[in-house]
Formats: sequence, structure tokens, C-alpha cells
Amino acid sequence: MRGALIVPRRDGGLDFSPDGLVTWDELGRVEHAGPANAAPAGAVLPRQVLGLGQEAVIVPGLVDLHVHLPQLALRGFQPAPLLDWLHQGVYRAESAFADPNHAAAGVAAFDRAIAACGTTTAAVYVTVHEPATRLALERLRVRGWVGKVLMDEEAPAALCEPAATGIAATERLIADFGARAAVTPRFAVGCSMELMTAAGRLADERGAPIMTHLAESEGEVAQVRRRFPTIGSYTMVYAAAHLLTRRTVLAHAIHLSEHDLRLVARSGAAIAHCPTSNLALGSGRMPLESLLLHRLRFGLGTDVGAGPSLSMWHVMAAYLTVHADSVRVSPPEALYRATIAGADILGWDATLAPGSPADLAVFRPPGGTGGGRSGSDLIRALAESTADDPEPEALLTVKGGEVLHARSGLLPSSA
Repeated sequence: MRGALIVPRRDGGLDFSPDGLVTWDELGRVEHAGPANAAPAGAVLPRQVLGLGQEAVIVPGLVDLHVHLPQLALRGFQPAPLLDWLHQGVYRAESAFADPNHAAAGVAAFDRAIAACGTTTAAVYVTVHEPATRLALERLRVRGWVGKVLMDEEAPAALCEPAATGIAATERLIADFGARAAVTPRFAVGCSMELMTAAGRLADERGAPIMTHLAESEGEVAQVRRRFPTIGSYTMVYAAAHLLTRRTVLAHAIHLSEHDLRLVARSGAAIAHCPTSNLALGSGRMPLESLLLHRLRFGLGTDVGAGPSLSMWHVMAAYLTVHADSVRVSPPEALYRATIAGADILGWDATLAPGSPADLAVFRPPGGTGGGRSGSDLIRALAESTADDPEPEALLTVKGGEVLHARSGLLPSSA
């Protein structure tokens, strides 16, 4: 595949090839990703074969570190503050996934929609329903983690289940799908200490990843304090339940004390930063400077449906905007957080280095790729274009050499 190739680096830099080429072998592993004129003899693929023209930008497959599959239809709906939003819309939408036909349709719609946005890896919350989660694990084509939500308190009866029931279902999913099935207590507002402790024990015994929410809103933090008055903080609740590990991804982490930040840092847990969702819910700005000070690992997530778009470009635009007055952020760093950083956290490789998975996405930036535009310019242009179209369609999305999505008319009819 040939076009302008942009690959962020872990050191904050950017590898940019105005005329780049990506090739891969029959196993879907990268053979070459760099300047077309540096490719092995015979490897150059003419642009017109895939109809990309000279306006294509190729980037590593995008990584969504936090997204809710059953909330797809809610994106774009102006929500209330977090806890009200859950009761007014989210729980109703998730309850519908008890119907197997609805669940199958929901999984299929999400699979198509996320691939169309250029995302190849994600950490996906489903619902409390084991059959719906099993469908997602079987049918979603993106890489990453999929979690059956665990809740036993403070939610509608249809979404609460005894701790032992939820843990047993999660254990079955781990047995069938391995490390792709994540232990997923929703948050300390909706989970008893019995459930959270059992979840931590299961993850430890099976070496499973953990996904949950932490300190997204001040109201949530206050409710956790009321529910667990003898434990010092929201973060300490998770520490007491052994849910803070290097395999843990904590969504949001906005309202944390210095003690909480040190606790997360010592555990090695990572943060999923969701700036578009934080803006929509009025949850506040995540103190990025504190995460950087404590050297916490973090990537970016859409948090659909509170986040209004599945596009990681939309998230990158918000990331660049909301922190501009507090922290030095740059387009290369935003793309790094939306690709390699998130993939590292989930245990994948998004570097496009030789031998890595051929996961990539192709977009057409407004104004094209010519005129001496740098890689940073093109990243910013793609991010800023979401002001007019918050969910731009990728020209092409490829995972391990397999085409997950192609814009209509792009590929030859025989492809």
C-alpha cells in the first residue's frame, strides 16, 4: 500500500515518508513500512491498484482504549452528568441486550462502525449478559479486550446479578477466549466489595486483564466515599480488592489526589483518557500534567456513547485542545497516544516495524498531502476536520493484512 506514511515514535518523534510504502507477507506481518524508494526490489505496489491516489495518508491502526459497545446508538445524544446519564439512557440501552437478536444486531453494527473509523484495536465493554459478551468475543474483528460487565448493586434489577454468578460467567469466558476476555467490574458505585474482591482474585488466578472506571465525576467519587466510608479513597477501594495491577486499565481517572496517583503509579495500572466524553458529561479536565509527573501509562479512548464519536481523530482533536493551556501537547504525541501507546497497554504492537502486525488505516486529509505539508500538519488537519464531520470514514482499514473496511468503490470488484 502506497501513500504518505506517518508513524509516531515512543520518543515523541515522527517517522514521515511523503511517498511511503507498506507491504506485508501472507501471514499479515509487516515486511516494509517506510519510503517507497527504500523498499525491496519488486515490492512497490502502484497507487492506482487500491485507488488511493496521491492524497492518501497511512497511519498505524487506531486504538480505542475505552468504548462501550451497547451504547453505540446513544452517541451524539447530549447526556446529563454521569450518574444521571447512566439511569436516563445507558442502563435502558444495555438492558435490551438480554434479547439475543438485539445483541447480535448490536454487535454487528458496532463491528462495522468501529472498523469504518480506522480502529483496529479496542478495549470493549459489553453488558452484564454473558451471551451478548460471548457474541462480541466471537464476532468482533478488532483486536483487544472484551469485557462482560460485572454489577451487583445500585443499578436496575435487570442489570444486577449475584457476585458469584457474574464471576462464574467471566471465568467461563476466560476459559474459552483466554486473555482477550477481561475481568470488568463496572465501577465501585455498582459493585459490592465481595464482587470486586472476587474479580481481583479471578484476574490474579487466571492472569486476566482488568477494565474498570475510576473517579470520572465528583458525584461518583462522593458516592463511593459514602458506600465505603472506612476506606480512604476510591483508588484505595480498588487497591483493597486487588484490582490495581499492571494488567489494569482505569478509565478517566480525573479526580485523584496525589496519594491516589502514587498508588496507581506503583501498581503499574494504565489510564484510558477520554477527553470527548469528559467534555460531553461536564466531568472536568483530566490533569494530564499529573499523569506525566507520575509517569503513568495512558492512551486515548472514545468512551462511546458519552463520547459522541467512534473516531479517534475526534478524540485527538479534543486532546490537543483541552490541554493546550496546561501541558505542551503536539499532533505527533496525540497520534502516538491513539495508536502505539494504547496498543502497548493492551499487549499489541502498533509500530509497523518489520514482523509486527500489518494493522493500518488510510485517510484522505482535507487539502491533500502536497504543498510541502509535514506529518504533523497532516495529523492536525485530520484531527481538525472532525469539527465538520465528527466521524470521518477511513478509506481503508486493515488488520493483520485483512481488509476490515473499504470505502465503497475503492477496491477492485475481485478483491
